[in-house]
Amino acid sequence: MKFYKKITEKSKSNSLVVLVSEDTDSINFSNDSVNLLFSESLSNEDLSSLGKITVLHTPDSLYKNFNFLRIICMGVGRLEEIDSNKIRRASGSFGRYFLDSKLSDLSFYVDSIKSNKSKDKDLITESFFEGFFLGNYIFDKYKSKKSEKKDVFFEVVSSEISNIKDIVNKSYEKSEAEKFARDLVNERANVLLQQNYLISQILRLTNL
Repeated sequence: MKFYKKITEKSKSNSLVVLVSEDTDSINFSNDSVNLLFSESLSNEDLSSLGKITVLHTPDSLYKNFNFLRIICMGVGRLEEIDSNKIRRASGSFGRYFLDSKLSDLSFYVDSIKSNKSKDKDLITESFFEGFFLGNYIFDKYKSKKSEKKDVFFEVVSSEISNIKDIVNKSYEKSEAEKFARDLVNERANVLLQQNYLISQILRLTNL
């Protein structure tokens, strides 16, 4: 995972994820044409309903000098009303959307949810990433048809880069611990009792 301070920095991803609340009136994408597209979409469509996913296409031929081919808007409702459980469930749905899509890379623009009306911006951001990582969870060890494994790449854009690194890393560690717990619940009892299995899982957690 890579971290950038500005949306204009060269990205390896073609898809930019922004969180849109009912309080959002604009987002500065550092590109006048893209700013206009987003503003018009915000006026004409419901982009902010909790958990709603809307894709705005920004092809090179129409949007010159913009790093991304699409903007994926995820609605988060009203920031002053949202709590960590709501945002975690919504971003979990987005994680499953990503898993089922043909996308293999994402760039998250987290500054889009900065608002004075937000109770706790850091908690909202942490819960969002935790839910997203958990939404990518799959346990198909004993299924005849396995889910396709993705070689995924993530980036995070934030002006508060040192703070966001800590938040995202904490979210990742918490989600991996919960995935570990889910694995134990889903695993067969005879496998859980094998000493080598328990040792391997303990090592997995210590390497986070």
